[in-house]
Amino acid sequence: MAIISISYKDNTEAMVAVVEPQVTAISYRKAVIVEKIHVIPGQEVQNGQLIIEVIRPDLHLDLEKLATELSRVEIELETLKSQYHQQKELAKIEYESEHYQLKSKIEQEQMAIEQNKRLVAGLDELTEQNLQNDSIGEMQVQVLENQLKNLEARYRQDQERESIQYQKNQAIQEKQLVLASKELAATQIETDELVRYALGPGTVGAVDVRLGELIPPFQTLITIYESQPSMIRAFMNEEISYEVEVGDQVWVESENRLYKVSGKVVEIGSRITSFPKKINSNPLQTRYGQEVYVQISENSRFLNGEKVFVYPVASQ
Repeated sequence: MAIISISYKDNTEAMVAVVEPQVTAISYRKAVIVEKIHVIPGQEVQNGQLIIEVIRPDLHLDLEKLATELSRVEIELETLKSQYHQQKELAKIEYESEHYQLKSKIEQEQMAIEQNKRLVAGLDELTEQNLQNDSIGEMQVQVLENQLKNLEARYRQDQERESIQYQKNQAIQEKQLVLASKELAATQIETDELVRYALGPGTVGAVDVRLGELIPPFQTLITIYESQPSMIRAFMNEEISYEVEVGDQVWVESENRLYKVSGKVVEIGSRITSFPKKINSNPLQTRYGQEVYVQISENSRFLNGEKVFVYPVASQ
């Protein structure tokens, strides 16, 4: 927020601006070759009208390479999932087999113990051999039960360890997949932007290229001026305090005729800059101020180059 005063009756403390159309400069971040030009200087264009087509020999190769990389990562991710589930299923089968064998041995030993007990119950006297058989059988059952518990614990630990490792590997592959997808999408956008269209009604300015010409990065090919200005760049004099913030409603009023429209502050500059010559009332003295961007209706009747004053609606 910038702090500023509220006296605007004679426009001496209003923000000042010159109505100028927004300029769209068509350029590219990488070198391109001009394939087709669909406009000429001074031509009026409408929203969505085809302007220019260019080609980038390297872009097709980039798309193929990125598509191949994306496919590779997708295959690796599916292979990782498949291998994990296969190994998990094999481990389960081995575990269940060993578990079944141990349970069977335990049941056999318990049956032998029970059978021995029934035999002993039919005898008049207990012999040392009978007692020893029971003791050995019970010890064997205990050993087998411990083996079973160890097997179950080891299986759970192995499953947890494999699951954690799988999740780590899966996370790595998924990050690679996201990265490859973003790179491919970004390159696809670059491909789509090789054909440029008008973003709104306007007039073609300079056409600084020829068919077949190789254009270096960031060089402007064509400029287009919007037909009706929808954004005004006003300046707050640094010698005057103002009170305005983004979202405020303001009046934009012509200096020389009885005409004004409402506007909305959409941005306030973060630095002090010199006034443009068109709005500097004293050419012998440089004035400085803070920029304020005001959005107005595209249907306003301001003329290009017309000087205007900007002040809060509340100060009317």
